[in-house]
Amino acid sequence: MGAIGLARVFYTAGQMSQRLFDGRDPMAKGRVVDDQRFALDHFQVKLLKLPAMMNTGAGRRLAEKNADYLREFLKKIEEEIDGVYGETK
Repeated sequence: MGAIGLARVFYTAGQMSQRLFDGRDPMAKGRVVDDQRFALDHFQVKLLKLPAMMNTGAGRRLAEKNADYLREFLKKIEEEIDGVYGETK
């Protein structure tokens, strides 16, 4: 679920002819998430839930670190969708 997992999300979405995100609500703030249609929705449906599913403390810590990486990525992509490129919102 780190960098390789992130790459895999978009590779798989491309193979499945999915859209990157819903243009009206990219981050699914007001709609039901659907990772069969939108790649970004897979973060909420599965990836960000993985830390809680780890069986060991070490596994949870590593998964949480990777989840933080994914949350930062989502923050960055949301800013870019909103037209914010390096400035403060």
